[in-house]
Amino acid sequence: MNKFKFLLSLAVILSVFACADEEENLPEGTIRDTEGVTIRLEWTTGGSSSQAYDAADLELYLLRGDDEIESSTGFTSEDVTIAPVYADGVYTIQVEVYTIEEDIDYTLFVEGNGNGESKSFTGSFLSTDQGAFVDHLEIEKSGDDYIITDL
Repeated sequence: MNKFKFLLSLAVILSVFACADEEENLPEGTIRDTEGVTIRLEWTTGGSSSQAYDAADLELYLLRGDDEIESSTGFTSEDVTIAPVYADGVYTIQVEVYTIEEDIDYTLFVEGNGNGESKSFTGSFLSTDQGAFVDHLEIEKSGDDYIITDL
């Protein structure tokens, strides 16, 4: 009887640990964070950051459907946030070329506000892309999960 209780207890413990591992396996491209995520845009021409800012001015937009939720239209620091209080659903991250004089490469960093987890996505613009808008990422918010799709 004791052997049966031991085996039963062992089976229960193993099944609890197995379930816990399954819950932690998030879909690829997902950040789980109770404090939301921030999307930051940086760009370069291959030189210094001041050279990049002289060569181009990019803008960053957070959209839900056709509605603009937030924008970042500064000269050097571009970031938008999907706050935990925002409704679940699909959000689009859009990059605009406001001005450009040289070809540039850009990186979008999606970072968890609480846990600091970060994922990066890259793109580029040519010097002839003045006024271009690019839908670069879709982020599906589902509770504390932010599922990121590179468009």
